[in-house]
Amino acid sequence: MKKTTAWILTLVFATNLSCTAALNTANALGLTQAEFLEELHDQRDWVEGELSRRQLELEDARGFRDQLEANYNASRVRVDSLESLVEALDGQLSSSERQLAQLTPRTR
Repeated sequence: MKKTTAWILTLVFATNLSCTAALNTANALGLTQAEFLEELHDQRDWVEGELSRRQLELEDARGFRDQLEANYNASRVRVDSLESLVEALDGQLSSSERQLAQLTPRTR
């Protein structure tokens, strides 16, 4: 995009310059209406392409986030299972220690 068109677009968005005023400004700066409109179409196409690219990046990021969350949840389930197993083994160990203490003769 020509710097002139970029400057005019900046004015349009910054000051709510009307389309007619934007065209008049373009004409005053040496652009024909056709050149100015062509530049606007090129700019629109670029913006649409950039928007599509960023939407794809956002979808990729969301997919990555969802995968991380799924991995975390699966890991959390495994950790919870391991904690339950440790508690069960601890209970069995305590029970075995009590049984062993009962079977071991006491010396005086």
